[in-house]
Amino acid sequence: MNGAARWMSPLGIALIVSLALNLLLAGWLIGRFVHERHWRPSFAGMPARPGDRMMEWMMGRDLDEASRQAVREAMGGAHAAMDQARAATREARLVAREALRAEPFDRARAEAAFAQSRERQMEAMRRIHAALIDGAEKLPAEARTKLMSGRDGRESRERR
Repeated sequence: MNGAARWMSPLGIALIVSLALNLLLAGWLIGRFVHERHWRPSFAGMPARPGDRMMEWMMGRDLDEASRQAVREAMGGAHAAMDQARAATREARLVAREALRAEPFDRARAEAAFAQSRERQMEAMRRIHAALIDGAEKLPAEARTKLMSGRDGRESRERR
């Protein structure tokens, strides 16, 4: 029996399948370990909402539980408004993209679409900042200092 025929036997095929499954399992376990260890937000119990989860994690990961709760309550009340603002921003970006792709190109239409996109982005940021200020207002000075420590990863890493 030559080398190729040996690997095509039932035992050879079983070994190849076993190796593939072991590699898949090892990759999954390593990925899970890395994800849990490096990207796990400290806001346990927060609903996983697109964008909000990472933002809240970056802003509040150094806060004590009572301070986190105050920020959660402030941000939680504003989620619907922030979701609407994000949806409007996405829609404005799509309109701007279409204005750039349009034939014939209409400069006035593109400028108007980008102006609308900027306005929607500013409205979304205004709502996020208002919720953040509402949460900060309920915190003591020390917690307010820690509130944004994770925003710029460099500051948080320098303290470790």
